[in-house]
Amino acid sequence: MAKKFREKTQKNFFESETFFENRLSIRSEWQKTSSEKKLKKIFLK
Repeated sequence: MAKKFREKTQKNFFESETFFENRLSIRSEWQKTSSEKKLKKIFLK
């Protein structure tokens, strides 16, 4: 049990870098879409 947990945490540690990059890309995507929505609202008025 403990060995499995340790392997899992090690795996997560090595994947955390890509996870952080994924979060950054997701955030930038979200900002892009939200700004596009704001622009659409302005143009639709």
